[in-house]
Amino acid sequence: MYNAEPSRYTPDSWRRPQMPTHILVENHTDGSLRRRYGSRFPLAITKDTTTNSILSFLAPDPLRYKVVVYWNDNTKETLEEWISTTELRQHASHLEVKKKKRVHFA
Repeated sequence: MYNAEPSRYTPDSWRRPQMPTHILVENHTDGSLRRRYGSRFPLAITKDTTTNSILSFLAPDPLRYKVVVYWNDNTKETLEEWISTTELRQHASHLEVKKKKRVHFA
């Protein structure tokens, strides 16, 4: 006998939702982000998050601020667009937002 009632299960309903990974952010700036969230706060990174969205949230003015990634193997590097969020979720220990050094030529 045919059941005309639609199925409750969608093709993706059996999958568990991806839980975000939280990475600690240390903010060493005096901008609005620090006033809103403080000097240390967790940042949730899901599988759909892009590196560009992280950069635009943490350092909206790339000429004044930079984001540094501290990896689990005690190395650090500037967060760039080519670093994948999968690498961040798996191997980053924390992020740091800093002011860029400015050089004035006379």
